[in-house]
Amino acid sequence: RAVYYANLLEVGVGMFYKRRDYSKFVNGEHPVVSFEFLGNDAAGKDVIIVDDMIASGRTVFETAKELRKMNVHKIIICATFGLFSGGTSGIDKAYEQHIF
Repeated sequence: RAVYYANLLEVGVGMFYKRRDYSKFVNGEHPVVSFEFLGNDAAGKDVIIVDDMIASGRTVFETAKELRKMNVHKIIICATFGLFSGGTSGIDKAYEQHIF
């Protein structure tokens, strides 16, 4: 979906790669051992985070925080489905703190 939007908007595409350790299972999930950006320099640019589903929101928060470290200008989140299993207070707080 991200590639589709990038083509439609005639902009570049980047992605975060999240590598998990599938030999371990902690708190109901396999722990993340690496989280890195693959793409061109995004500093000063408006960025759209495209995700299929926001369950707890943790991945979106982590991605937005990493993008902020990269000095992006604006972060927009686009998701097909919002489950929000932990409620929306975390998203509201992140918005108030200008994370996205």
